[in-house]
Formats: sequence, C-alpha cells, structure tokens
Amino acid sequence: YEGLPLVALESLACGTPVAATDIACHREIINEKNGVLLATGNPVSWRDEILNLLNRKIDREQVKNSIAHLNWNSIAQAYLNWAKF
Repeated sequence: YEGLPLVALESLACGTPVAATDIACHREIINEKNGVLLATGNPVSWRDEILNLLNRKIDREQVKNSIAHLNWNSIAQAYLNWAKF
C-alpha cells in the first residue's frame, strides 16, 4: 500500500491522463475518463493499456475537473472532520 502520490494529482491537474498501478490510492482518483489503472505484475498488459490510452481521445478539461474536489480547503476540512477537533 502506498499513499497518494502527488505526481498523479499534479498530472491530472495539468489535464494529462495518468497510467498507474491498480492500488487503493490510485483507485480513488483514476478512472476511465482521466487515465488507466494497470494490473500489477503484468508488463505486457501495461504496454497494451498505455498504447490504448495514448490512442484515446482525452478531454483535458475533463481530466482537470476530475480532481477539482481535491483542493486544500476540502482536504483540510476532511482532516478536521477525521481528527474531530
């Protein structure tokens, strides 16, 4: 298990689709509209999935908007709710 890497969020914020391994944190932000989740331990499928992603028509604005809810205010509020200050 890994934490959510900032590089994926930064890429999506720029409108660039993401190809990342299919782990819990990536499942929270990556979907068919903004990238592809890659099965772990299967490099042949990675090649195929990445080539498919490169050939897809991607709406960069839709990619950007897919994480619009992850701003500092909403993250801080979620943390405060979790910490129950």
